[in-house]
Amino acid sequence: MVIAYLIDLEFVWGFQAKVAGLSKTSPSFHYPPPTSFLGAMSEVIAKDYKICEKNGKKIITEFSKNLLAIGLKPLNCVPVGYADLNRIITIKLTCGNPYPDPKDLKRSFDSPAIGKTILSIIDGETPIIRFFIVFKNDYLELNNNVRVNINEDLFWKIHRIGSKESRVSCINVEKCNVNVGYREALTNYSFKLDCVEAIVMEEVQGTWEVETYIDPFNIEVEYQPLDYIKGEKTTPFMIPIKKGLIEPKCKVKLKENFVSYNLNEEVVIGRWLK
Repeated sequence: MVIAYLIDLEFVWGFQAKVAGLSKTSPSFHYPPPTSFLGAMSEVIAKDYKICEKNGKKIITEFSKNLLAIGLKPLNCVPVGYADLNRIITIKLTCGNPYPDPKDLKRSFDSPAIGKTILSIIDGETPIIRFFIVFKNDYLELNNNVRVNINEDLFWKIHRIGSKESRVSCINVEKCNVNVGYREALTNYSFKLDCVEAIVMEEVQGTWEVETYIDPFNIEVEYQPLDYIKGEKTTPFMIPIKKGLIEPKCKVKLKENFVSYNLNEEVVIGRWLK
């Protein structure tokens, strides 16, 4: 049973989702990665079912197994990256002494520039990003035979995407009956580049860029930032950048076992239900 949702999230200012790297001054992504959205859903379930943090990490892996497609598009905003200084406690070794140290607070802090993304509006309203997500089943099977239903209430309870400062409000959730398309698709949502055989450049509208994310279809519980740096379990995504009234669209030829899920003009690309 394929189940699909359109979710509109209203951002207060933007979000913080740093690109893992070797520098302590890391930039932020253009948009929240797919795994950040799945993580936000997992947080809701963990709170509702009183699941501890250790076991809660397994929820996102169950979402990953159940996931068929996920994409986003900006409705009225342009991502603008910047960095500001933040005073944070750091774990380090200085002059042979371990920090943080309650007896030496001055050396226990650092002030790195932390990357953030402002969502600059183009219509005078608050910034809104729409997510299109498709699952195989309308439930998750967790440990101890706990079955969690995937429904509208889950999305309405999402309150942040990314760090704790990245506050959002869900303003619309729509459950969809989608049609499946094969071979070619004209999409207006971000998509995994590994899904497509070719991009029809003559029919690309607007601005598109590429960002590398953790693969949302292959999430592991013990994933570490070093794995991202080494390029393990990562995948490039094409992302639409809205810069005016013209909506970005991209025509692609799909690989075998990949399809498009369509609801009128809303088209997201993902894997086929086997």
